[in-house]
Amino acid sequence: MRRALARHLAVAAVVGVALTALVSVGLWRLAEQDARRGAERVARQVSSAVLMSVASHDYARPGGVDRADLLDHLTPFLRSKMVDRVKIFSLRGGQATVVFSDEPRNEQHTETLRPALDAALRSGQVLVEPVPRDAGHRFENALTGQRMEVFFGFRDGGGNPAALELYVPVDVAGTTEHGVMVLLPVVLAGFLVVAAALLPVSLALARRTDRERLRHGLTAVELTRRDVAHRLHDGVIPDLAAAGLLIERGADHPDLLGRAHRLVTGEVRQLRTLLTNLVPTGSSSDDPVVALHDAVGGDDVSLEVSVSGPAAPETVALLHQAATELVRNARRHAQATHITVRLTASGPDTLVLTVTDDGIGFDPSASPPDGHVGLRLVSRFVADHGGTLRIISEPGAGTVASVSVRRSAAAAGRPARPGR
Repeated sequence: MRRALARHLAVAAVVGVALTALVSVGLWRLAEQDARRGAERVARQVSSAVLMSVASHDYARPGGVDRADLLDHLTPFLRSKMVDRVKIFSLRGGQATVVFSDEPRNEQHTETLRPALDAALRSGQVLVEPVPRDAGHRFENALTGQRMEVFFGFRDGGGNPAALELYVPVDVAGTTEHGVMVLLPVVLAGFLVVAAALLPVSLALARRTDRERLRHGLTAVELTRRDVAHRLHDGVIPDLAAAGLLIERGADHPDLLGRAHRLVTGEVRQLRTLLTNLVPTGSSSDDPVVALHDAVGGDDVSLEVSVSGPAAPETVALLHQAATELVRNARRHAQATHITVRLTASGPDTLVLTVTDDGIGFDPSASPPDGHVGLRLVSRFVADHGGTLRIISEPGAGTVASVSVRRSAAAAGRPARPGR
């Protein structure tokens, strides 16, 4: 349950961060749209007050601009900060030339009209845009704050096309920050309520997952029982029955008695293997040498030990289990004819168990075939106890498996018997 709770809190934190980002982006876009509407509204108010006077001048005629008259009408709006800058353009042949501005350095600047702006001005539309970051707007961009430029098309006193451009201050960042401060706490509080309400559901799903794992585990146990029954029914029992018949008829035939002896010996070995798989014997000794003698019995196994002295019970149990499983893998999957088990020391507090076989070998980097999971299980329970498993092998060259574990290390949990 602790892991499920941690997972639930981690997901809630990630969703909370995502919500914060989405709300911030959404409020920023909303603030931009609101700034456009506000700039257009202010610009319409200003243009309604000055456009008649502005349109009375003939901007195409030399000397047709009465600068004092224009400033007289525009200065109140500039001083009140309803607008930050004013420009009047003369339009001709797709070119726009600044014929008046409250910033004289802008005058006589000519630029090519963008098709959308040209069409909007000629059709009498009002166009609202952010101020571009270019050389033509360097004086406006040098001002503090943010602003929108609003264009109005008109005909001057000489009937020539012209345009009035007003720079209206806006505060997109401030509006966004205010919206975040107001809205985000409400959104996050609502999300926390939902996350808390879903916590029992998350824990219930985790418990359901645990039950599913238990069910799969029981299913695996049942499959193992069926496998054992199948092996007894199809292998051990018929061979023992055949051995009995050979013994009955073998009084005068020594070769039959030899065959019976070999059958019985082989089936006893199989029964011992089945018993080891189903009920691991473990070792009650604190001597790893005794534990290894219990684990690796068989004519095909050589045991070499160069250490002495006791070890922690958890370490002894780990070595017993690892040796049992590695030897069993070598016999079952590697087709080995001889296996060597060595126990050595690496430093004052480290034991190294090495299992070497002369079998067919394999590629350790490849995925194991179906049913070949023993090495992964060994690696898992060795790692759970703070040890390491190293496999060296290649096809046709045998296998060397090395387990390193601390002699006095306490286990992280009860040693688990690996399955296949």
